[in-house]
Amino acid sequence: MTILKFIKTSKSCSLVLIVIILLSIHTAPADEIKKKRVKILDSSIAYREGGQGNTVLFIHGTPTSSYLWRNILPEMAESNHVIAIDLIGHGDSGKPFIEYRLKDHVKYLDEFIKSLELENITLVLHDWGSVVGFIYASTHPDNIAGMAFIKAMLGPVSDKSRMPEIALQMRESEGWKMIVNDNFSLENIMPMMSMVPLSKKSIYAYKKPFQETESRRALRMWPLEVPIAGHPEDNYKIFSIYAKYLTASKVPKLLMYSTPGVLIDEKSALLVEQAFENIKVETI
Repeated sequence: MTILKFIKTSKSCSLVLIVIILLSIHTAPADEIKKKRVKILDSSIAYREGGQGNTVLFIHGTPTSSYLWRNILPEMAESNHVIAIDLIGHGDSGKPFIEYRLKDHVKYLDEFIKSLELENITLVLHDWGSVVGFIYASTHPDNIAGMAFIKAMLGPVSDKSRMPEIALQMRESEGWKMIVNDNFSLENIMPMMSMVPLSKKSIYAYKKPFQETESRRALRMWPLEVPIAGHPEDNYKIFSIYAKYLTASKVPKLLMYSTPGVLIDEKSALLVEQAFENIKVETI
């Protein structure tokens, strides 16, 4: 069964989504997907939109943007209303002088969804976009039709040993130099994490929003926001709440992971499959 039918019925899905995501690095976007902008709070949110039907909202992780989904969107737009947001401080969205804490991203997403009057949403989530999406879903459960997620954070981290060493390094004082001054997220992490070589066009598209050092403040905050061993305390509580929601909610869910996995490996995926209600697990 294809991802298109998963979106339509919110009951099941296949690896078609993964294939399209991987192929999206090389294929060209369709003209029917338009880049738009809407004023949100004290800034603006950019997004890609097209199609009609069931609403599917794509939320990227760091250090990417809606460009991540550029070629899956035309496929999905054939029978759905698709939207891919640029999170605040990312892509073509505004970069206001705010803290860029997790609560800020959630606030802008909430207002964005209200502004566009999106209802009965299927969420497609990646990386930190999963956290933002899970928080929205757990606080607006009646507005969620289904969720598909990859490289997702399913709850707080119990201790440092469960985090990659480079992620811990970026939480320290040297993180500012690494991420803001040296643009480490885009110059080093993205090429390292990509499963296939990125084209020059794709590299330029990802780097363009962060050419100035000041524009990278949002990227610097992400490593600090991961709740490890209970800190930061406010995020630990937030992660714990949505973790309980994910476990108990009967909303259809699709977890995708790879081997080796960065956040979720085969053992973790098996535990999730056993613990979560109404979830399908697929490996790349």
